[in-house]
Amino acid sequence: MNNLSRTVHLYTIRLDASATEVSACRRLLSEDEVARADRFVSKSTADGWQVCRARLRQILASYCEVEANAIRFTKQENGKPVIAAGLCDADLHFNLSHSHHLAVVSVTKVGAIGVDVE
Repeated sequence: MNNLSRTVHLYTIRLDASATEVSACRRLLSEDEVARADRFVSKSTADGWQVCRARLRQILASYCEVEANAIRFTKQENGKPVIAAGLCDADLHFNLSHSHHLAVVSVTKVGAIGVDVE
């Protein structure tokens, strides 16, 4: 990846996926993420959430140079997810926002970052 110490990378993710794509995405998730997806009442919401989370994992894995299913998350005191210590460069920051059938991910080393989509 190019020098993230001065740039921000933005990614858009379509969340309206085929059943085949949702199934492939589900295989990248942790057991906790699968359990969370299974608690959604709406199938379309669950499918979109799984696609979003899997694509986030794939994006972050490309920066961390690990497999997508190796990414582990912890939470900061404010509840914001971060990559678990030791998996990636500690200076890597990301944020995710989603609405309906679209998600946006930002990744940088500049510092804490936010992104919003409506």
